Amino acid sequence: MKRSKGRRSSRVGGKYEVGYARPPLHSRFKRGQSGNPKGRPRGSRSVASVLHRILNEKVPAREGDKVWLMSKIEAIVRRLTQRAMGGDQKAIATVIALAQENPPTENPEDRSIEIRFVSPDGTKYDSIEELQRADSFAPR
Repeated sequence: MKRSKGRRSSRVGGKYEVGYARPPLHSRFKRGQSGNPKGRPRGSRSVASVLHRILNEKVPAREGDKVWLMSKIEAIVRRLTQRAMGGDQKAIATVIALAQENPPTENPEDRSIEIRFVSPDGTKYDSIEELQRADSFAPR
């Protein structure tokens, strides 16, 4: 039994066969036209980007007698740890889970820098003042 080849559409200069991955010419996308013209508008934000922006906003938070400006996410984590310290079992489990999922990273504030001043003859000094007092230092 011979298979039928489906509908045929004619093109200028020859025949065009309609079939798998070959839609009729009249239903193809036009040049310069999007496949989804009513899709996501330009400039719209995803839920994740909106959430990160909101959680990073600074808010005043009272800690004892002092008022600190901190991000909302930091205020949430501080409150959660306070509840955990108060014995709230759910807060304890949440803090432990957060700590396991987010291991500490190196904090640039925790690093210390040691500066050593060395004269041209190789003598080491702890401060620029010591180096300037030395006879070997001579500005040119």
